Amino acid sequence: MTGVDALIGDHTNFQVNTTRPNGVLVTENLSKGVRFTRVRLVFDASTKSVVYKTADWHKPWDIGVTPDPAIQAKINDLNAQLAPILGTVIGSSTRFIPRADACGNSAGRTCESLVGNVAADAMRAKYSTVGVEFALTNSGGLSADLTCPTTDNPSDFARRMSRRLT
Repeated sequence: MTGVDALIGDHTNFQVNTTRPNGVLVTENLSKGVRFTRVRLVFDASTKSVVYKTADWHKPWDIGVTPDPAIQAKINDLNAQLAPILGTVIGSSTRFIPRADACGNSAGRTCESLVGNVAADAMRAKYSTVGVEFALTNSGGLSADLTCPTTDNPSDFARRMSRRLT
């Protein structure tokens, strides 16, 4: 790889911070807000090149942070406006549909899963009228079990997933 000084990744839940033999800094932090990565590149304008690079991880924290009342008021107003749309139930199920896959991976990332089948079947059904015959989905977008109604965890994200999104 030429002309690249740093490669920054995320959303795979791996933690990497290394410099490859070709000099490229490669970094990735833990997903879901567990860590963030600070990358520093020092650029020499005379040579038009990066002369120093480093990365380190940090744990986010909000000690002493108070929400801005004006911004919170805007968020509350938007939530109120969206409530009729996001509150529309378009379906329900009494069957637990886990994210875990048939290979036993709880994150559902190694082989076929029920939640993946539901997502792909829904995409195929939505676009079948325009000739779509099959659909694939990336497991990275399947972030939770579908438990509608919730049977295992009352605060499960799946409750919100049952609402209409267009």
